[in-house]
Amino acid sequence: MLQQVESMLKEGADVNKAVDGETPLMAAVYGGQARIVKVLLENGADIHYKNEDGRDIWSVVFENPSNPYPSAGQAESIALLLQEGLEPRLTLTQAVQSVDSKELVEALLARGSEVGERDENGWTPLHHAALAGHESSCQGLLKAGADPNAESTKTIEKAAPDEFGTDKTFLKYEAGTRPADVADTGGSRGQASCATLISEAGGKQNPDVSNVDLK
Repeated sequence: MLQQVESMLKEGADVNKAVDGETPLMAAVYGGQARIVKVLLENGADIHYKNEDGRDIWSVVFENPSNPYPSAGQAESIALLLQEGLEPRLTLTQAVQSVDSKELVEALLARGSEVGERDENGWTPLHHAALAGHESSCQGLLKAGADPNAESTKTIEKAAPDEFGTDKTFLKYEAGTRPADVADTGGSRGQASCATLISEAGGKQNPDVSNVDLK
């Protein structure tokens, strides 16, 4: 597919020609074809295109009801667009909850997101990435200096994914919960990987909290 795209561009194909309201760049982003996205950008693809319905490239991935779980390839593609000046429309916390992507984490940080931002409960992006079992996102956050021992400020109730990635465990997370505590609650493979990364970065569980299953 990549060679076909490169060949068509060499033959003079219009990189921004829209078909049914979708440009080649939009199609490549939705397909998670980051290598093709890179080639299209190098050949002048318009990152700000909007169709007659006002739909743009960002909405293809992160505001698309038919695409509730963006892929790593889609996230990497969006990261390339952010590097080219596309305006982000989600926070770092929202990103790590939605998709597992070190590239997207790095791109959002480069555009001004804060690695230590807090939500209303005092959870950091690292807390949320650990809960989701998003290993690649955890890697990106820790590399950028995320505090592996950041503590939450409020007690909340939240679902945690099990080993199959589905939300089947409902837990109470006490104030003072650290990313290592979160990564040790659901039992998913991704959470286990995040727990290892957090531990290697010096993260420890808080002995003063007890996050219990509410079933």
